Amino acid sequence: HWQFSFTAAGDLYFTSEAPGVRGGQDIYVARWREGVFLPPEDVGDRVNTDLREFCPFIAPDESYLIFSRTVPQERGRSDLFISFRLADGTWTEAVNLGDEINSLHNETSPVVTPDGRYLFFLRVSGDVNNVYWATTSCIDRLRPTEISRRLSKN
Repeated sequence: HWQFSFTAAGDLYFTSEAPGVRGGQDIYVARWREGVFLPPEDVGDRVNTDLREFCPFIAPDESYLIFSRTVPQERGRSDLFISFRLADGTWTEAVNLGDEINSLHNETSPVVTPDGRYLFFLRVSGDVNNVYWATTSCIDRLRPTEISRRLSKN
């Protein structure tokens, strides 16, 4: 697939179309340990559904995962979604980044700048093919309260 993402620890997040994926494309992680990648693991049901999930961007500290997901009521159009990592290592239920980011076109290929301040993504569909950006306040607004409290204590 055309997009993959690494954590600061070297773990690789990527899209797979291997037999057995739920929606034709799902997101997996291959952990980097002692100089080798371990076998890929499905990131779980709170991210992967019977829809297509693809184009993952993982925060370097693995605190959140932004990705594209098809929106079935829009006949295959894709929106950007986000899931946050909980203290126990599981992910929150993925939520749509909303109208501030998503449109009636396909949003895909999210990337957050190294300083964590800006989200860049592609918007494509027919005649539309541009790069867009927003501040990461769109991420902070969706962060669950329990995670925000934990981050403020650190």
